[in-house]
Amino acid sequence: MSKRNPEEDDFHMWAGYCITAWSKVDARLFEIFWQTLAYNKQHAAIIYYRINSLDIRLKLTDELIETVLPKSQHAGGHKHPDAIAWSKIKKSVENLLRVRSRIAHHPVRENEVSFSISDDETLNSEWIGVPYYESYVSETEALRGKAYEPDTLIATDLEIHQHELNSLAKALHDYRIEILSKHTKALPRPKIRKSRG
Repeated sequence: MSKRNPEEDDFHMWAGYCITAWSKVDARLFEIFWQTLAYNKQHAAIIYYRINSLDIRLKLTDELIETVLPKSQHAGGHKHPDAIAWSKIKKSVENLLRVRSRIAHHPVRENEVSFSISDDETLNSEWIGVPYYESYVSETEALRGKAYEPDTLIATDLEIHQHELNSLAKALHDYRIEILSKHTKALPRPKIRKSRG
């Protein structure tokens, strides 16, 4: 059995926390989808979870939300404040999805940062290397010429991402309860016809 590496464990721990936080965001997005669709929960779940891509789930939910939010009163008019609030949340999800994709698909490697442990920082001074782990763009993906900012992700980036996701999950929940519910109360529910027989 190989010896455990605390730096590697720390990196993967935060990657795991991010995955868990994304599941909260996905659950909150489903609640909005369900409420906007105005179907029973099981039917909404069948539709929502049949779609594998969270990006496509977001786009579908966005289209549904547009059908229940107030439209601007005249051509070229300003968007309703509730529509503006949704646009901001949607943009946050889209931005964070880029990091999610990197966590899921980019390789991880060990790297090292060096520090001088003496007062003299010349080449003759004594240096120590401190290892850390990072997610990076593979050589083959780099051939696309697409830049990533930052170009690598380290454990502290993942920690920040996890906190952003927790805030996003709360924002989705609050939007559904405080804003969306005002516009979905009067949505017609599907009528079930009884068959004769």
